[in-house]
Parts: sequence; C-alpha cells; structure tokens
Amino acid sequence: MRTQDISRTDGGLGHTVTDSGVAFAAMLTDPRSAWYQDLSDKTVLELGCGPGLTGLAVAAAFPQASVYMTDCNPAILRNLRRTVADQGLDNVVVSELDWHDALDPSSSRALPLLGGEGQGASKTPDLIVASGKVLMYVCTYACM
Repeated sequence: MRTQDISRTDGGLGHTVTDSGVAFAAMLTDPRSAWYQDLSDKTVLELGCGPGLTGLAVAAAFPQASVYMTDCNPAILRNLRRTVADQGLDNVVVSELDWHDALDPSSSRALPLLGGEGQGASKTPDLIVASGKVLMYVCTYACM
C-alpha cells in the first residue's frame, strides 16, 4: 500500500503515516492477527484518516468492502483522493467530516457521509476505525 505524506504547512494533524497506523492496518488485514475479521461486504468508516494507510489497506485487502475515509483537512482530502485514484480503489469514498459538525444532530454536513440525503439509502458502519493521534484529540475534546 502506498500513501503520500504532505506538508505540515497545510495545517492540522495527519500529515504522515505513524507507527500506530502501520500496526493497526496490519492487525485488521493480516489473517494471523487476533483482530482480523473478514470485512468483505462490510461497511467500514475511518475517522480522521490522514494519509489513509489503515483505510487503504482495508480497501485493498477486502475489495468487496465499502470503505468511507474521512478527515476535515481539505489538503489531506485532496491528497487522499489522488492516492485512491492512483491505486484504482473503487470501493473507497473520501468525504470531509468535521467532528464538530458531526456531533451536532441538526447539522446537514454529516448526512451525506454514509449514503444519507442525496446518496440513496443510509448505511450503518460495521466497523469504525480511528487510530493514533486522532484518539488523543477525541479524549481531549470530550474532556473539555
């Protein structure tokens, strides 16, 4: 799996692949892992995907899965869309998701994420993926 790191001058987190992302991708896609499960025909949502190693690895390992990769940084999303196209992963949807909006039930910005308004029937993810620094952000945000 190839990813493309981007410059930190584009703001935010998630510009480079971390060791935790490499380990998590292996845990989800290696059949020898205790965390492994067959994700074929499943819907996977990755929150704060950054360069996207985990979601890209899941998409490549399970071509029948639907993988939704999200981040709030436009530069990261542009980079990820290029990476997905370059690798021909047609089971990946890249979407902007700002957790501040997503936590607000009245926000229309969260609706289209998994096939909501304007995209057909809504889907509930079978697996929600978040790794590395993203979890520190959630804990910090939730405790404020």
